[in-house]
Amino acid sequence: MIEAIYYLGIAAVVVINIAALTLIVVRLVPFPAIARVTGLLAVCLVLFTLEHFVGLGELYPLSVPLTALSLGVIWLERGQFGDGAYRSSEIVFLCALLYAAVWKVTFPEIVEDNDRLADLHLVANYLNDDRLPPADAWLPYQKLDYYYAFQHYAAALLGRVFGLRPGVSFNFAAILMVALVLTLAWAFLSSLRLRLAPKLLAIGALAIGGTGISPLLHFITAENSAPFFSCVSAVEVLVYN
Repeated sequence: MIEAIYYLGIAAVVVINIAALTLIVVRLVPFPAIARVTGLLAVCLVLFTLEHFVGLGELYPLSVPLTALSLGVIWLERGQFGDGAYRSSEIVFLCALLYAAVWKVTFPEIVEDNDRLADLHLVANYLNDDRLPPADAWLPYQKLDYYYAFQHYAAALLGRVFGLRPGVSFNFAAILMVALVLTLAWAFLSSLRLRLAPKLLAIGALAIGGTGISPLLHFITAENSAPFFSCVSAVEVLVYN
């Protein structure tokens, strides 16, 4: 129970920071869903580039001042919540986050899935505060300069700022990515002036993976699933012990 409350608090803090970033970027990009993604991509790209030249060190101490600053931005820009388009985008984003979180909790990742282990391994390596590319924990004396570097760096950056373990960073990032995609899809469909029913049908099809098999995967995969937040695996043991 305490752990769940803690992660709900972290989720609320992440949403607050994203909302403030969206309020800043929406002044330049007048489409809330696109502004949200643009702001996150810009922050991650700038830091990703910068960390190739100089290590930024531990970022966790920034979480409190960043959240305080975000609350200040939300208060100063509170008038934006009176705009119907912005308010609708925020509601859709929060609903998408809730859907993705429920999906993750209901169908946790499978430890034996090699792709998931590879993803977790890459996120764990990027949690280090060295210059990029970081050392590869699985290949001693090698640098982690391969595979989907930016995607996993962004997930690790979330963990570095808010003090999350690799498994938690991985799961939070997955939830956030799903929510961002669904919110963008909703904004696109809204621009086509579709009725509510067709929009819900299209979003539902996208949410369950197009084929419709995603909600049924737990019936055909291994019985032993990784706990949602702990995600204890050989990768975390290797990197942190």
